[in-house]
Amino acid sequence: MSAQAWAYPTQGFETIPLATKIEEENIPNYKAENFYPVQLGEVFEARYQAVAKLGFGTESTVWLCRDLKEGTLLALKVCVVDEDVPKEVVISNHIKSIHAEHPGKERLRLVCDNFQIRGPLGCHQCLLFTPLGLTYTAFRSLFPENGFNVDILQQSLLLVLLGLDFLHQAGVVHTDISPNNIMLGVHDAAVFAQIEQAELQNPSPRKILPNRTIYLSYIMPVTFGEPVVSDFGAARLGEPGQKHSGDVMPGVYRAPEIIIGAEWDFKIDIWSIGVMIWDLFEGGRLFRTVKDGHLNDEQHLAEMVSLLGPPPKKFLNLNDKCRRYWDSEGNWIAKTPIPNQTIESRERRLQGKEKELLIALVRKILRWLPEDRPTAAELFDDEFLNHHFNGNHVAVV
Repeated sequence: MSAQAWAYPTQGFETIPLATKIEEENIPNYKAENFYPVQLGEVFEARYQAVAKLGFGTESTVWLCRDLKEGTLLALKVCVVDEDVPKEVVISNHIKSIHAEHPGKERLRLVCDNFQIRGPLGCHQCLLFTPLGLTYTAFRSLFPENGFNVDILQQSLLLVLLGLDFLHQAGVVHTDISPNNIMLGVHDAAVFAQIEQAELQNPSPRKILPNRTIYLSYIMPVTFGEPVVSDFGAARLGEPGQKHSGDVMPGVYRAPEIIIGAEWDFKIDIWSIGVMIWDLFEGGRLFRTVKDGHLNDEQHLAEMVSLLGPPPKKFLNLNDKCRRYWDSEGNWIAKTPIPNQTIESRERRLQGKEKELLIALVRKILRWLPEDRPTAAELFDDEFLNHHFNGNHVAVV
């Protein structure tokens, strides 16, 4: 038996001035007409009622919704105008079809269901998920120095690697592993019922436009669940270990084979883990990659040389683009100078044995050649990830 939909307040909320940009309006090249104008209280498929806004991205808005049939709360992702079934649905269906007893499957956020709605300019794909907590980007910002303590870093990496191990065995390359796409799990779903009630009793601020209302998103509390790998919108599916081509990965996370336009495989996800370690623990980017205000391949590669040393000759033969940066002997010939830095000089939070172990882990992962990087399973036994720290070296939240 279906529950009755809530009637949402039409007054008693703060109205934001029309001239003030909020939420998705601040996205570069934002076009309002591409976003479906969700209204709080709106019911989709005669079943899913939008009860609070949880967030937004460049290609979607995300809402807490109540399943009026089952009485449960879900996350509803309403995508920008697009007729095609999202890749995230294809990847989720593939993963769900694999009947394997692997604990890593529980570390992946999969689509529960999907449907289409029609907006003013066409169809919008809608995806339903189990709701989760903060992204690791937001979670990290709550810590002193914008970086995790060692215990949380270790536990998080091991669990994310568990998810990646299953994913790679399933022939899926995520291509976009970063703190933005790792989310805190939720042990007690009551937190979402509290958000639902808060919206009814104290409606969120909003900007009311002639053809849509833009709501402020709720700030999620810290839920302290285990990390979950999310957002398979850019993932690639193939046979395990298959080579792929094309430009993938977010700018500062790009692996060297991506920058030079070579073929790539699941080892780009492992590279991302190495870069993400720095983001999560050191509180800043390992690679800055910016020159004259823009992402720059030459700058990025120069920074890699400074931190990793020169690439092996085998790497130089992966693509002719390498000739722009190195001679046949692997000497740097590009105009951008090699920065004067090392991984050791950049690491500032640990000392002694602990520092050595962290740097060894990063160096083990960040290798020029994909085949030289470990698999997710091979990292399970890494000494840093399993080392017992006494807690005196780093600040805790």
